[in-house]
Amino acid sequence: MEEKIFTGGIGAASPAFTMRTTKPGAGNKYYIRKASGGYSDAVKGYPTDAQCDVLANCVGYAVGRFNEIGGWGSCKYLSPVNAENFIEFANGLTVGQTPRLGACMVWQRGATLNGSDGAGHVAIVEKVVSDTEVYTSESGYNSTAFWNQTRKKGSDGNWGQSSAYKFRGFIYNPAPCCAAGATPAGTTGITTAPDYSAEVKKFQTYLKQAVDSRLAVDGKPGTATRAAAVKAMQIYLNLANNAGLTVSGTWSAEMKKALNNIRVRNGTTGALAYITQGLLYCKGQDANGFDGNFGNGASTALGKFQSAAGISADRVAGPATFEKLMAT
Repeated sequence: MEEKIFTGGIGAASPAFTMRTTKPGAGNKYYIRKASGGYSDAVKGYPTDAQCDVLANCVGYAVGRFNEIGGWGSCKYLSPVNAENFIEFANGLTVGQTPRLGACMVWQRGATLNGSDGAGHVAIVEKVVSDTEVYTSESGYNSTAFWNQTRKKGSDGNWGQSSAYKFRGFIYNPAPCCAAGATPAGTTGITTAPDYSAEVKKFQTYLKQAVDSRLAVDGKPGTATRAAAVKAMQIYLNLANNAGLTVSGTWSAEMKKALNNIRVRNGTTGALAYITQGLLYCKGQDANGFDGNFGNGASTALGKFQSAAGISADRVAGPATFEKLMAT
């Protein structure tokens, strides 16, 4: 089923602002490349989403969402350059330091803006809680196609990003529904997504001690955390099953084959339970604690994740489930 979208057009009224809390679906041209029949000039995301081929990528997502909010019927605002360079290519849009609905948040990574030390990150403001707290929608290259996140400005002014990044500003959305002080339509009863950053930090600490002393403990699931989790599983499979895997931190067909006889279910304890609980928290599911005991709560979370991922929701983690947890 195709996702219904506002396509705009001459004389069309701008749509009311509605928060996006789910991944864009099939047929939403704001998140589909022109080469595939959509509106976007962004590169393909990685891993490439089957319905929206600019995902997973913060740039393609932010360009699409920024324009979807206005219902312009094209990606007329923002350029799909490196994320940290969005402000230089904002083409006359206003940039500020105070959050507004629909704004694009821009972070620089590293000391330069030339991409040699990182390409930065961008996110879209879905709700302004206060001048120091927002609720965002985001995507990440070589990470996850879509997520929502609560971000707080913090004493460093960095809005929740690690010290490797520097917040540059908000690019304000010109859509009428995003004027200063605007609020999303139907916000009554909307609850902010659960914040599992504390549990993700516990998982990162576990991985830092076990496999990667350089891993940042920042409570933000991302590529580095997932790679460390893959390493931990590869080490486990080599020790427990003599799998002979290269400890690379990269998911592979060989790793999936080595998991053929592995099952994590209600009652599993130890390293497999820790890894699975941590991965569930990274995917936004409440595993009922990060304690190495895979109980009823973790099994329920696993079933919810499997259902959302489109695989059999049997509450047992095998090769197909671990591929969804680790490879995307």
